[in-house]
Amino acid sequence: MRFLLSDFTLYLTQNCNLDCLYCFQKRRGRSLGFSDIQKALEFFQSSFRKKAYVSFYGGEPLLAFETIRRTVDFIDNHKTLRAKKLRYSISTNGTLLSDEVLRFLNARRFRVNLSHDGTAQDVTRPSRLNSLVLENMDRLKELPDIQLETNSVFIPATVGEIYRSARFLVDRGIRNCHLTYSIHDPWDSVQLDRMKKEVQELREFLLSRYRGHRSIPVQNFQSPPSRGLFQCAAGQDRLALAADSRLWGCRFFADYFTGQQNRPDFNDFCFGDIHDFSLRHQDIYPSISENYRALRMDNFRSERMSCRRCASMLYCSACPATAAFSTGIIGRVPAWICEIKHVWLQENHLFWKEAGKI
Repeated sequence: MRFLLSDFTLYLTQNCNLDCLYCFQKRRGRSLGFSDIQKALEFFQSSFRKKAYVSFYGGEPLLAFETIRRTVDFIDNHKTLRAKKLRYSISTNGTLLSDEVLRFLNARRFRVNLSHDGTAQDVTRPSRLNSLVLENMDRLKELPDIQLETNSVFIPATVGEIYRSARFLVDRGIRNCHLTYSIHDPWDSVQLDRMKKEVQELREFLLSRYRGHRSIPVQNFQSPPSRGLFQCAAGQDRLALAADSRLWGCRFFADYFTGQQNRPDFNDFCFGDIHDFSLRHQDIYPSISENYRALRMDNFRSERMSCRRCASMLYCSACPATAAFSTGIIGRVPAWICEIKHVWLQENHLFWKEAGKI
C-alpha cells in the first residue's frame, strides 16, 4: 500500500449536545476508543505527508476532549509521528470551549472550524448556549496560534439570511467564513431565486471590500473558478476512522453509511475495521480504492442528465457522498443542488471578472 495522507479524520463520537435542524448525522451513541486511534496512527505512521492534518470530528468532538488530549500527546511522544510535524484540526459547535480547552487548542496550534450560522443561528441551532458560542468566537479570535474559520449552513427557511449572516461574521472579525446549504430538504424555485438575490448582494459587498482592503473573508469567493475535471479525493489522500472503528475514504462516507450495513454498496466503500485492515491491507486497499478513484464528475449524473453532458462540468465539483443523502445513490446529484452550484459559480465568476482578474 503506497499513498500519502494529507488528512486523517478521527470521528470521535456520534453524540452531540445540540440538535441542529439540518443535521444529517445519525445518533448511534458510539465513541471511538483510544486503543483504535493508537492502532491506526501506528499503522499509518509512514503514510502521513509532512504537516498533514489529524482532524477531530463528531458529533461534537469536544465531548471526547480527553481522547483528543491523549491522541495529541501520543503523536508528540512518537518518534516517527513527531518527525512528520502533523497539524491538528477540529470541527466544533463552540459550546464546550472552556478555558482549559482553549489553552490546549492554542498551545497545539489547532485549526478550529467553528459552526455558526450567523444571524440564522437561533433558527437553525436553537440553544440557550448561543450567546456563549458568540463569546467563545471572540475569545478564539484573540488567541494568537489558533487558525479560526467558521462554517454556516442555510436551510430553505433561512435563505434570506445569507448576506446578513456573512456580513455579521465579517463585521465581527472573522477572516475566513464558509457558507453552505442544507442537504436535508430539497430547495424549490422560489427559495433558489431568493438565494440568487442574496448571493448577488454578498458579491457586491465583497467586491467593495476587496477594492478597499484587498481581502476576501468569505471562502466561497476566495479563488476564481478554475477549469478542470473534479475527482473526489476520498480514499486517495485522506481517510476517516469512524466511531465504530471502520475506515472510510472520508468523514462524509462514514456519515452516509452509518447504520446502513445492508446496503449493497456498503462494502464497495468501506475499508473494514482498522484491526482487520492492518492485517489484510494489501488485499483490501487496492480493490476498495478503485471504487473511490472512479468518483469523478464525468461519472456522476444529476436527476436530469449525465454530468458529462453539462456545459459547466469542468467548473463544477460535487461531493458524491453528501449528494447521496438526498438521492440515495453515491454520485447522483439532485437537480436542486445543480441549481445552487450554478448560482454560486456564476456569482464567483462575476466577482473575479469585476475585480479585473479574469
